[in-house]
Amino acid sequence: MNKLRIIFTLILLMVRPLDLFSQNKLEGANHSWGLLITRAKISEKWYVTNELHQRNPWFFKEKGQFLLRPSIDYKVADQLEFSLGYSYIRTNPEQPYLLKVLSSEHNVWQQALMKFDIGKLHLINRFRQENRWIDHVEQINGEYTVQGNDYANRFRYRITGTFDLFIFQNKEKALFFNAFDELWFNQDSKLRPTFFSRNWGYLGLGYRMDKQSSFQVGYMNQWDKSKENFIQTDIVQFTVQKNFFY
Repeated sequence: MNKLRIIFTLILLMVRPLDLFSQNKLEGANHSWGLLITRAKISEKWYVTNELHQRNPWFFKEKGQFLLRPSIDYKVADQLEFSLGYSYIRTNPEQPYLLKVLSSEHNVWQQALMKFDIGKLHLINRFRQENRWIDHVEQINGEYTVQGNDYANRFRYRITGTFDLFIFQNKEKALFFNAFDELWFNQDSKLRPTFFSRNWGYLGLGYRMDKQSSFQVGYMNQWDKSKENFIQTDIVQFTVQKNFFY
């Protein structure tokens, strides 16, 4: 019963923010996203993490978005971790988004993770500040081309909840539930929020093979701000995570 209450609460946390955007909604294409997350331990305090994302309209029928995101992480304590990272993002045009030509973004980000447990529920608060250099697209002689880049700031906050549904006899293998909600805010040059730009709500089931490896399948609902409208996208997400700890 307690597990059902936790699941119901996490679903409400995911869905409730979306009520704000019920008007002026556009439907994006259904997506399938593949994530590979690797993490290596350098010492008791230092880690290196890398993420590879391939994001495409429904099961790779069209070109989509590729993302590379390495970081170096410092573990202050079991409940607190800081990271410094870099992201490379390459995006192809897609309706109903306004992007007209293949473009790229480079960003540098700083992050803090705060972890705590409520019973068997493991919670992570993630705070991320991004400094972004985005390709500037202009129309010249009827054709869209990249002309330099624009600088922007963005803040992201994510809360994630995870707990084991079933633990197998060897106590390393487990079936687990995972959910998160993430809010994105664009900022001005003084890092003050200017407007809400995106919401991610996610529900997933995962299988932990051992302490080093896991696989997860989930559903994510994405809301993006685009001028006067919000673009809503349904996403099936596949995540493989592999640690290299000695």
